[in-house]
Amino acid sequence: MPYVEYDEIEAICSECGRVFRSEEALVVHKEESHSGLEALGSHPSPKRPRSPPSD
Repeated sequence: MPYVEYDEIEAICSECGRVFRSEEALVVHKEESHSGLEALGSHPSPKRPRSPPSD
C-alpha cells in the first residue's frame, strides 16, 4: 500500500485501520471486506486473531 500524506486522509476503516482518500473508497472497502458482519457465525473472518503459538 502506497504511503499516504496526512492531508490526503479522508477516512479510516474502523474495522482494520486502513486509510482511504475518500469516504466513497471507505464505503466500497467496507462492503467488500467487512460486509455481512451480522452473519459472522456462518463465515468467520479470516482476519480474526489467532492465539499465539506457545514457545
